[in-house]
Amino acid sequence: MFPEWNILFPKAVAMLDKAMGSDHAPVIIHLQGLKKKYKEFQFESKWLLEEDCTSTVKGSWEPISHPRNSHRFGSKLRRTKYSLIRWSKLKD
Repeated sequence: MFPEWNILFPKAVAMLDKAMGSDHAPVIIHLQGLKKKYKEFQFESKWLLEEDCTSTVKGSWEPISHPRNSHRFGSKLRRTKYSLIRWSKLKD
């Protein structure tokens, strides 16, 4: 699908899901070799209506200086997940 992406992340698989009510298809990323330990995270589309959701996601993708793997894709996804979980609990 994306040859350059596959070179950078050889254990990951990216697929396009079905577009529902839009001409934009979501990208589904499967990280092979990881065991599912926790309940899957689900992004709620209603969050997009909240201004601070965007800043929460952007903040998760900004590099941080101390962890040496903070620039890696998986690390950024995990930070985004946990940031959104914390953020959504504050909204409820």
